[in-house]
Amino acid sequence: MRQPMPRDAGGSIEITEGTGPIRAMVSTGELLEIYKSDKTFRLETPETIDPARTNPNAPFVVTRVHDVGTSNRIVARVLLQADQILTSALVADQEKVNSVRKQLHACKEHLLRCEAVANHLRVKMDKVQERVNQLQSGNARLINPLPQVDGLEADCGTFLADVNRAVRMVSGLPSLFVPLEKPDNNFDHLQDRLVKEIGENEAVTQLVTAAAPDLRRLVDLRNYFEHPAQRKTVVRNFHVLPEGSVSQPTWNLSGDTPVSILKDMSDATDLLVCVTEELLINLVLYRGRDRFLFNVQETPDDQLDRDFPVKYRVLVFLKPGASGSRPSSGR
Repeated sequence: MRQPMPRDAGGSIEITEGTGPIRAMVSTGELLEIYKSDKTFRLETPETIDPARTNPNAPFVVTRVHDVGTSNRIVARVLLQADQILTSALVADQEKVNSVRKQLHACKEHLLRCEAVANHLRVKMDKVQERVNQLQSGNARLINPLPQVDGLEADCGTFLADVNRAVRMVSGLPSLFVPLEKPDNNFDHLQDRLVKEIGENEAVTQLVTAAAPDLRRLVDLRNYFEHPAQRKTVVRNFHVLPEGSVSQPTWNLSGDTPVSILKDMSDATDLLVCVTEELLINLVLYRGRDRFLFNVQETPDDQLDRDFPVKYRVLVFLKPGASGSRPSSGR
């Protein structure tokens, strides 16, 4: 037996930063995150800091990693809601649970970065819009110079890169539930594999099929932004329209209709939140359908808990005659 060290002694940790009590904790097996309503903290243990046990006094370390917590819809619905569902439906398979949590945690991180870029860009656009309004009120026939958003293309590139990474994380989820040939990072390829493995009529396959065109467009925006070829991603800063009004920044794939960058960023993030949670639920139902009965409950948007806006709750019941213990319901 190894000799105990001071680092092995018990203790307690109090987190005073942030608002209110700790609302949730999630472990991926490699890291532990702790959530208040408005903050996210990461706990490093002596074993993660010094796995070789060279320092008998290796500390526990708590780090604030995000200024959002359970009240953020991405945190609540991409990771914490999924953790509740996984705890109910896959309680006996901890290795599988951790693999799915890692995938969802990575997706959560990418979407939070997307949200941060969009919020930062919104502040910059609002300031430019104020200057545009002032110039237009002074002389409607002359805007000199037309104010522009600094670093617009760089912000767009950062957003699209993280959207693309989030799509890859979501695309890899089915291989953790369904015996596919290999993990996928492309929804079009994933659709083909699911049709071949479980059939086109399964809810999982139908969801992937329905989401593929919208996700393909986001991936194309990123690909043709970095590697323009026959098509390219066109990013326009503040610009004057033919009738004389000033348009806020837009983007589009060449040949497509330009759309508001800010609105499209918001829509893209919402889409990935919805696809991630719905895909996870359908995969859980598919995996457990031989042994369990499921009741998926949806909370209306106007009834969501503002500090923890989990939208779906899954109740799981053992089928009559099925072997094994009855799992608890998601909470």
